[in-house]
Amino acid sequence: MEEDAKPDMRMYMIIQHLFVSSLRLEQLMNRELERDGLTVKQFHLLWVIETYGSPPSIKEAASLMSSSHQNVKQIALKLERKGFLRIEKDEEDGRKLRLHLTDANFEYWKKRAADHDRALKRIFSGLSDEEISEIESSLERLRGVLED
Repeated sequence: MEEDAKPDMRMYMIIQHLFVSSLRLEQLMNRELERDGLTVKQFHLLWVIETYGSPPSIKEAASLMSSSHQNVKQIALKLERKGFLRIEKDEEDGRKLRLHLTDANFEYWKKRAADHDRALKRIFSGLSDEEISEIESSLERLRGVLED
């Protein structure tokens, strides 16, 4: 019988770094967004809707966010009350609810773009362009493996 291989501690450390970095990033972004009454989860949903191409259903947004239908619906309802999006029944299938960004959403982000960009640059200021590219590429491949 083969002797158990030693665990590759690098993998354990990567997981640890991802967890800690994720929590810290959420803290930093929440602090940045809280003055406008937004959270990272709300920001994430708005970003998903914007990049989807057409108004996604709640189910589609939940899948893209790796979240539950109910969680995304609650986030969407809060954003609707704040004027960032509209929740509308799908024209072809009335059981589906589609998420539409509002003009107020686009105006908000137009006003906040420079501040948002500065905050991101501060977060990544200790890394070179090459390091940022390597991290992006590595995390993209890791995400692909996790989704298989």
